[in-house]
Amino acid sequence: MLSKLFDYFIDPSDRDPAFIRIVRNILIVALVATSALLIPVSGLIPGTTTNSLAVPVLVATVILEIIALILASQGKLGMAKFVVPPSLIIAITMIAINANGIHDISVLAYPTILVVGTLLLGKKSAYTTSIFTLAGIVIVAIADITGVTQSEMAAKTDIGDVIISGILLILTSQVLQLLISRLNESISKAQENESSQRQANQNLLVLQEALENRVAERTSQLEQANQYTERRAKQFEAISQVSRVINRTQNIQDLMPEITQVISQYFGYYHTGIFLLDINKEYAILSAANSDGGQKMLERDHKLKIGQGIVGYTAGTAKPRIALDTGHESIYFNNPDLPETRSEMALPLLRAGTELIGVLDIQSVEPNAFGHEDIEVLSTLAEQVSVAITNARLYETTQKAITETELLYRQDLQAGWSKFARSQNISGIRRNGLKASLLSEPVNLSGISEVIETGSTYFKKASASDQTSEVTMPVKLRGEVVGALNIKSLQKQEWSSDQLAVITAIIERTALAIENARLLQDAQKRALKERTIGEISSKIGSLVNLENILQTTIQELGSTLPGTEIAIQFKSEMPDSK
Repeated sequence: MLSKLFDYFIDPSDRDPAFIRIVRNILIVALVATSALLIPVSGLIPGTTTNSLAVPVLVATVILEIIALILASQGKLGMAKFVVPPSLIIAITMIAINANGIHDISVLAYPTILVVGTLLLGKKSAYTTSIFTLAGIVIVAIADITGVTQSEMAAKTDIGDVIISGILLILTSQVLQLLISRLNESISKAQENESSQRQANQNLLVLQEALENRVAERTSQLEQANQYTERRAKQFEAISQVSRVINRTQNIQDLMPEITQVISQYFGYYHTGIFLLDINKEYAILSAANSDGGQKMLERDHKLKIGQGIVGYTAGTAKPRIALDTGHESIYFNNPDLPETRSEMALPLLRAGTELIGVLDIQSVEPNAFGHEDIEVLSTLAEQVSVAITNARLYETTQKAITETELLYRQDLQAGWSKFARSQNISGIRRNGLKASLLSEPVNLSGISEVIETGSTYFKKASASDQTSEVTMPVKLRGEVVGALNIKSLQKQEWSSDQLAVITAIIERTALAIENARLLQDAQKRALKERTIGEISSKIGSLVNLENILQTTIQELGSTLPGTEIAIQFKSEMPDSK
């Protein structure tokens, strides 16, 4: 039964820490007030009388309040709500009965008890505290009317005082109930608002966390994009640098090592090598490398058979190949000269996009160092390298052909001029004063032999015994010395640069004019020869009789070569054919 009463007064709000604090504070105030009432009721204050009936009730109330306070501190509010309000009502009722009854000042404590009960019990206070308080007033009034309360003021009590007191008490209870209800509604709304605000704050925290994660994700993506952009910029810079190397270097022996250095420097690769196919296309021969291990391989003429390893695969198929330091492909990384390799890429070097001429080998110390983008960029780079190697080879071939042509031209030029001079029976020309004469034999002039041999200008300065000054300059035709010009001054002088420039210009034009004349004369002779041969061939070709053919041949040769005796004789026996 008692547990059911306690359960009746239990409320879900009893577990609220804020409500527990309120109850604890109410008990402390009630304990202080009850303890204070004991002083005048016990007659300890001069001029007061002892209320023998109220003292034990107040003492019991103080003890109950102390127990309720201890339990409330532990979060148990049942006794505070079930015991404290009735005990206070009983104590005030006893004080009023033993004093002035319903007219006693202690009756003013009933509204206070209603407030305490309403705060502790809420709506349930209307059925408990209000009823108990009303019962207390009725008991006090009955005691006044029946004479139990022996007081002049109590003797004046009638039924109207009881009714008025009851109405005022009920009205006070209802007002308190309304106030408490309004207060509870406000508290409930505040709690709801607090809950909504807490939920909103939680949502904001979730949103903030989501935004922070989004910002972090975007920042990470931006950093990755910046890294990607920076890497692409370095790659394009490397391609540009390789293009500059290609443009300024034409010698293939200098070009390939410089390309490997630039690729490794700008792309940050461990090793870069260029393999070229041999004539029979059986081996890929290492022709350039940047790493120390690559230099050792070059010293021992490193080469790979077509189809062997990563490079050999690309050399055999003309397709790119990537090997990573994972799975079965790790078996390729067994080169003692390149022990740090963890990734390797081989790209074909194609001439005109079809003919394989070599392989670009790139190795990195990073595992999984190459992706599809690297293949695209480095394939573009490989195309440039292929074009560069092809152009360098063509340049070397062209230079070799030009050198051979110049050598043959110089030989032909020397032979042609010598033959021309002999045919003209001219060794040179000499002018002395106003007289000029052709030379049929070479003359011994100062520095002639040295100038013809070295192609440099010779100066003879005047001396005390000989006041003449001489200069001997080479006569050059397209860089080849074909003669020498000697000028002697009868007066002592220094040859100025202007004078030498005029002489040089005249020599060049003279040599060119003589060369044109020689070539024209040779062309005329060849034309005459061809015409003569053509005429004789035409005459002979129109004949069918052997005797006529022989006679015509003899006559034409005699006409072409006057002053000669001509005979044609046939072999009497022909060798046996086997």
